[in-house]
Amino acid sequence: MLYTRSDDPGIVRRFLVQVGSRVRLDQPLVELEMLKSTLELPSPEEGVVTDLLAIVGQSVGHGDPLLTLESVPET
Repeated sequence: MLYTRSDDPGIVRRFLVQVGSRVRLDQPLVELEMLKSTLELPSPEEGVVTDLLAIVGQSVGHGDPLLTLESVPET
């Protein structure tokens, strides 16, 4: 799962992935506007996006979940 980590509130500006997207470690997943700057939050692991838990334009705070990732077994 990807959570916001900043103590400052932010606004979800856009998701850079969609449900079903396969992502790699550190791939940017979502853009948040915080204190008049835009930050990209990276993936904490490789996996597949299974759910978007926030919506564009939503205000989020520290610890709010943004999306869920399912680990992909190594082959």
